Amino acid sequence: MIVGLAKFLGNGVSRNCPAKRLMTPDMNTDRLCFQGVVMISKVICLATAGAVGTVFRYFLGGFVHRFVDADFPWGTLSVNALGCFLAGFLWIFSERSLAISGELRAVIFIGFFGAFTTFSSVMLETAELLRAAEWAASFKNIMFHNVLGIGLVVLGIVAAKSLKGGV
Repeated sequence: MIVGLAKFLGNGVSRNCPAKRLMTPDMNTDRLCFQGVVMISKVICLATAGAVGTVFRYFLGGFVHRFVDADFPWGTLSVNALGCFLAGFLWIFSERSLAISGELRAVIFIGFFGAFTTFSSVMLETAELLRAAEWAASFKNIMFHNVLGIGLVVLGIVAAKSLKGGV
C-alpha cells in the first residue's frame, strides 16, 4: 500500500510538498515528503485497524451480554480473554510462520488489539518480560497496571462526583 501510494504520487511529490517552503536549498524535499506520506499511510492503517477492533469489541461484548447475567461484566471479560488468546497466538504464529513486516505487526497488535482490548497489550508485554526471565519487572507490570488502573478509575469517579452540581 505504501509503495503503491508512493508510485501514485510519483515525481510530483516534491513539487506539491507544502514543507518545501520551510526548507533550505540543501534539504531533500523528495525524501521529506515521501517520509510524510509513509507516516500518514501508517497512521491511516493504524486508525483503520483500531476502528475495526472497536467495532468487534462492541459487537462481541453486546452479544455476550445478551446471554449471561448482567451482574458481572462478562462481555468485557470475554473480549479481554479472547483478545489475550488471539494476541498471544498471533504473536508467536507471526514470528514463526508468517513473513510479515514490523509495520503490519504494529497495525495488528497496536491498531486492532489496542482498540479491541488494551488488556491484551499489557499481557503481551508481561509475557515478553516473562520470556526474558524478568520476573520482578513482569510482576511490577501486572501490579502497576491493575492497582494503578483501578485506583485511577476510582479517582476519576471521585473527581467527577466532586464537580459542582455532581454528575
